[in-house]
Amino acid sequence: MPYKDYYGDVTIKYTGYNVDGDAFNGTIEIEVVSMPETEGSVYFKDVTKDYSWAASQIDSLYEKKVVSGIGNGNYGPSQNMSRGDFMLMIYRALDLTANTSGNFSDVPKDSYYYKAIATAKALGIAKGSNNMFMPTSSITREDAFVLVDRALRTEGTRLSVGDYDDLSQFKDRKTVSDYAVTSVATLVKAGIIKGTNSNINPKAFISRAEMAIILYRVLELE
Repeated sequence: MPYKDYYGDVTIKYTGYNVDGDAFNGTIEIEVVSMPETEGSVYFKDVTKDYSWAASQIDSLYEKKVVSGIGNGNYGPSQNMSRGDFMLMIYRALDLTANTSGNFSDVPKDSYYYKAIATAKALGIAKGSNNMFMPTSSITREDAFVLVDRALRTEGTRLSVGDYDDLSQFKDRKTVSDYAVTSVATLVKAGIIKGTNSNINPKAFISRAEMAIILYRVLELE
């Protein structure tokens, strides 16, 4: 066999035997061609090889019409996920439906995520504060995990409920808000979230690339 990373023509000599036991010799000529390395996204020019850890998941979600770009062939992988876009992605991924009657006061009726947020509110997934959802604000990782957990339970996915012990691998586990501990632990236990460098980073904003990874894992549960 040619060695790793060898490209070019190879001649392989062989000896065979026919049904009568007579030996015969021959050669096989093959051409070893290089295979292009996996770069980034097939669909988004800004999801480069620097995002190889998320590119295939982003493309898969795009093909399923769960995610879309931000215009001009870009996805915005490093951008913080807004609360409105986050809810839209969850709505599409889990195919959420509900009879809606109204919405949060700060969600414009002509916004592209109006129906998604109205559905999430009707289902008790999105609760907001003072009847406001702040759709254009960035969403923290722990808040995203809480909403994913609620959405999965509403949709009927049965996950084994986690507890604080399931966060023992994370050095910053004590920074997880009390209201988010169960949801974060549940998603960790299910393998949906894994953290980075032994940290869960609950107060950090979640990026669009990170959210794609989580939604991809959610759909793998289905």
